[in-house]
Parts: sequence; structure tokens; C-alpha cells
Amino acid sequence: MSLFEKFKKKSNNSMDTKYTNPGPTNTAHQDDSWITEKMKCPMCGATITVSYKMFYEVTKENQHIKEQLRDPGSDIYKTKCPKCQVDATCEYPMQYVDHIQKLNFYVVPVGHPQEKKFFEMVDQFDCYPGYTTRLVADNHTLADKIRVFDAGLDDRIIEIDKILLWGDICNEKPEYATVKCTDQWYFHVEKKNDQGINHSISYVVEKNGKKELIPFVLTDGYYESTKKVFEPTLSRIKMGKFEEVGRKWAYDVIDQHRKKIGKRK
Repeated sequence: MSLFEKFKKKSNNSMDTKYTNPGPTNTAHQDDSWITEKMKCPMCGATITVSYKMFYEVTKENQHIKEQLRDPGSDIYKTKCPKCQVDATCEYPMQYVDHIQKLNFYVVPVGHPQEKKFFEMVDQFDCYPGYTTRLVADNHTLADKIRVFDAGLDDRIIEIDKILLWGDICNEKPEYATVKCTDQWYFHVEKKNDQGINHSISYVVEKNGKKELIPFVLTDGYYESTKKVFEPTLSRIKMGKFEEVGRKWAYDVIDQHRKKIGKRK
């Protein structure tokens, strides 16, 4: 039984939340991990009834689930307002388990009605021992994590690289030092070339009041260099049961590393 299925059984249902199986047409999704909630349309404010799954499981037989969740713009996350017909993207709690790569991710959107209840109860659960467990805050971060592990890389190193690479870019290209870099940093897998597989990290920046997506190449050499430098520090860090390995976490690791280096001098 998934964590969210256990959570469903223990949680007190609110007036606007019902745990049910809406009976999707795809029989592969027929299970009891569906939840129905009401949300407000971001455009007109009308009430929208949304049904979504709390548990997605990747096995050799259903790789299509991973492909859908790798795309933060997937139809899995979309709903349509019955009044103004606008397509809205939903952020909702879910558990993603990949039995092939032994990954266990919990998506708990900040501010979601179930967020507080989740954290009140989460220590009671011990699902999939031996799996890499992560806590993520939205579907974009979930997609990012899936891409990183699919590439055979360590997400801890990638999060550190996102910070270091942006710092190097600002030092080498002064024009970027003056723009505002948002919290939206994404990892992408590029095509293999003669020099190996080059990945990229895209940064969403604000220039002249407009947001712009800027990709920069992350070479294998850059990744391996970061891994070599930070492995001693990472080996001393005890990972939490539900660790959110993101920007703040990476800054803390870099800070610990620099303090340790400073003590040796």
C-alpha cells in the first residue's frame, strides 16, 4: 500500500475533499488512489471539480507513466474550467514510485489543504526501505528529478551544479550578473555527441520585466569535478527521511563545505 493510500485512510475528509474512484476510461488507472477536490478557476473564480491520482507506480510494464510525468505540462495535470473554458494546471499531492530505479518521491505542494496533515502524519510511515526518497513541491520539480535519475546522475550534485554554474556564468558574462534569476532552474538531457553526453541547465531570469528561459551546457567534466570536490562533504551529511533536495539544501551544503575547507587552512 502506498503512503498516500495509508494517508487517505487515516486522514479526516473535509467537505470539499472526497476519496473516490471516478472511473477513468483507461482501465490501467482503475484503483482506489483517486481523490476529488474543488478548486477555483485562476481566471474567472468559478468552482472546478478536479479528480486526480495520489499514487503513480512505474514498473517494466508501464513506462508510459514516467513519460507522462516527465512533462510538467502533461494532461495529467490539466483541467478545464466549465465556465470560461480556460485550461488550468493543477498542483496536488501524490506519491511517485519507480521500482526499476528504486525511487520514492512525494509531491506536496506548498499551501495545499492537505500539506499540514501530511507533515503531521508522515513520520508514521516507512514505505519502500532502500529506495531513494525525496520530497518535492511541484510537478516541475518532480519532472526535473525524474530526468536527473533517468540520466544516471546524482540529484544532489545537480542541485549544487545549478548554483555553481550560474555563479561561473555571472563571472564570465557580466551582463547576466545584473539580471534577476528566479527559483526556476531546470535540468535537461541533451543528445549524445563525440565528446559524450552534454546536459544543460536552464535558468528562468527576469529581464526588463519579462521572464526568459536561458539554457547553459553542463558538461560531464563539470559534473564529475563537482562530484569529486563535494563527495567528502556529502558523505558527512545525514539525509532526512523526507529530504527536499533543492536550492536551499544545496546552498547549505556549499556553506558547510566552505566552512570545512576554511577550518583546514
